[in-house]
Amino acid sequence: MMFAISLLGFDPSETVIFFIRIIATIGAAIVGWFVCDPLTRGLYWLSTRAATPGLLLFGSKTVGSISLAILVYGVMQFVSFGNGSGFGFGPGQGGLPGQGKDSGNDKPSDPNAGKSPKTDTPKGPRALEPIEIEIINGKEYKDDDRFFLVKRTKPALSQGELEEYLKTNKDKIEVIPVMTRYSIGRGGDDPPLDQMLKLTEKHNVRTTQPKRM
Repeated sequence: MMFAISLLGFDPSETVIFFIRIIATIGAAIVGWFVCDPLTRGLYWLSTRAATPGLLLFGSKTVGSISLAILVYGVMQFVSFGNGSGFGFGPGQGGLPGQGKDSGNDKPSDPNAGKSPKTDTPKGPRALEPIEIEIINGKEYKDDDRFFLVKRTKPALSQGELEEYLKTNKDKIEVIPVMTRYSIGRGGDDPPLDQMLKLTEKHNVRTTQPKRM
């Protein structure tokens, strides 16, 4: 039966409490009716030394009965019967305001709380591009101070042009000096190979041992 009432949208505990209040109110009205009878008679006799008129007695009992019923019904509103119902000043089922497990002023929880922060996977050093720089063939040299064939291709670069190239690409390349059997050799005060090695050292360009062909 209680299950059927719950399915219909009624709370059985609330229904029982409602009937208890109604019964208590009716009982209070009955008590008020009977209590006001002798009380009215006694007070009237003390004040007048005469019998109480019927109309006065009836009105007194009616007013007393209704007043006591209203009083009891009002008091019953403050009785929660342990379930937090009623119009009282108690905290009810939810406890005191702000006393729950979370503070009312708390900011919304961070959806990322408890998760490990993302960290970028450190990348290894970028691979350098091997660049062969050939010292020009003596037979092709035009006496113009252009000794260096970058990637072994023409046109040849001068010392200043090679330095600019190394400065621009120093973090991207690895220089492989190339000396062929016909390259301009070590003759003179400042041979081309020494010029190249000085420039790579000056600009911290990674350089391998000269490759001789």
